[in-house]
Amino acid sequence: MNKGVLAVSGLAFLGAVGALGAPQVSGVLLEQYLENAVVELPGTGDDALRWEMLSYQRGWFASTGESLLTLDLEGETHQIRFLHRIEQQPGLDGRHARIHSLPVWPDGFEAIVPWNGSQPEPVAITTTLKFNGASHSRVQVDGITLDEGMLGPGSRVHWDGLEGWFATGGDGKWTFSFSSTTLDVVEPGQRLGISGLSLSGDLLPPVGGRYHNGEVSMTLAALTHQADDASMTQLSGVRMTSRSERDGPMLGGDLELAMDSLLVDGEQLRDGRLHLAFARLDAEAFEQLAELARDGQFEGLGLFVVGLGLIQHSPTFSIEHIGLTGPQGRFEGQLRASLDLEQARQGGVDLAMLTADGYLASSPALLETLLFWGLQVQLRQEGLVVGVDVEEAELREFIRTEIDQITRSGWLTENNGQLRTELALRDGVITANGLPVWSD
Repeated sequence: MNKGVLAVSGLAFLGAVGALGAPQVSGVLLEQYLENAVVELPGTGDDALRWEMLSYQRGWFASTGESLLTLDLEGETHQIRFLHRIEQQPGLDGRHARIHSLPVWPDGFEAIVPWNGSQPEPVAITTTLKFNGASHSRVQVDGITLDEGMLGPGSRVHWDGLEGWFATGGDGKWTFSFSSTTLDVVEPGQRLGISGLSLSGDLLPPVGGRYHNGEVSMTLAALTHQADDASMTQLSGVRMTSRSERDGPMLGGDLELAMDSLLVDGEQLRDGRLHLAFARLDAEAFEQLAELARDGQFEGLGLFVVGLGLIQHSPTFSIEHIGLTGPQGRFEGQLRASLDLEQARQGGVDLAMLTADGYLASSPALLETLLFWGLQVQLRQEGLVVGVDVEEAELREFIRTEIDQITRSGWLTENNGQLRTELALRDGVITANGLPVWSD
């Protein structure tokens, strides 16, 4: 027989054996990893949210399994079981398995939940596992529609569902991206609509078992609230980004909020910006503070002690920028503050341990509008309605009088159609344009 034919036949035989054996090898690897796996999900702390494998039945080309997702929150435990079908065919993209996961609903649950039926399963998760320890999971959640029969006369809820993905690296890095197209809520007398919601994140490998370094972003195309009295509030082009970074024992970060347009009862504001930042907070105390809040113990002596630990490195806080533009002009400001804990140790805890500098500037008309909106909210909380219990003209005149008195006192200065004040806090004394406003 030709040696070339023998060689080719031998290679083909070895290739066939390898192709047939690879799924089995993948199944063994999965079984070794999953058999006793208990995974704490990122950023939760103290096993608040964890996943564990309950059973695993290994096959040659495919396996099956069952797992449990547990959430412990404020003394209550919530659990969801999942069934898994595992395909053990390695691929050229570096994968060694693909897992299809479906939740196990309580008896009768699917029958009473009004899923939209836009996909074969109400909830489906497909996870690709790679030999380098990385994974990628795609998540799809069907939408629901609740009508008057379930909610009562004049009420309706429609949600288009959720889709997205999350991925993990072999080093513990997490990335994710989720989006939802539409949520529409109708109640007697009002309607709320949300469109174009997305959430994404990039969490770097954990430090000390916690995810401190990373970035999370949210965008919202539009949020609209309408009432039967024709009043409408519409928020468009909303963006939020939160960043944090741990440097040794200290934690820093910032939060940026932005919106393209805000329409309130015919008044339009645009180009809204708010940028907050902090640095030198104690990372361990920050974790303890989050745990107190999660456990509903955000009060008392424990909170005070953790709070002191939080500021032990003399942190800084700032409003890097705040701004808003309306038909009547522009409002903007900045404020930066620092805490000197060494001075507090020597002289006690008082306002003298805090220093701050900043400014506020606005056109008079826009400042009047913003103060009017603020007083409207305050009056509503007291059960009073502008135009019924309080005349709008009377309220606006009161605001203009107060602005005029503050300007004449020197706390506000007017220049080129802009009102402005320079704010400072030194030695326990708050000043506006260099004039004392309040002292400790």
